Amino acid sequence: MAPDELAEPLLPAATTERRATTAGVALNIFMIVCYPFGVPYCFGGMGWAAGGVVLAVSAAINVAAGVCVGDVCARLPHLTTYPGLVAEAFGEGAGSATRALQYAAGADGIRCR
Repeated sequence: MAPDELAEPLLPAATTERRATTAGVALNIFMIVCYPFGVPYCFGGMGWAAGGVVLAVSAAINVAAGVCVGDVCARLPHLTTYPGLVAEAFGEGAGSATRALQYAAGADGIRCR
């Protein structure tokens, strides 16, 4: 069999799926890299017991929120942005406020999928 006759393609076919912007990806990477630097500060200010509890609660809330957002985006595929998701749940005013906060934070254009 010749190399160009492989049974399965090595790369997935191009899709029309929307992707995050370069700025959005950069912001996510920055936050992931910088997050661990705040953990020692948290434990230093609150102590091991309270810091551990706050860290565990924060992680649980973030996981639950991520699952909730993913579930909503899967059930309602027309919602492709966080402001759109907020507007659907809480009204257009809340969606506009979320859009403004994303823009102010430099995260404008980040999509659910």
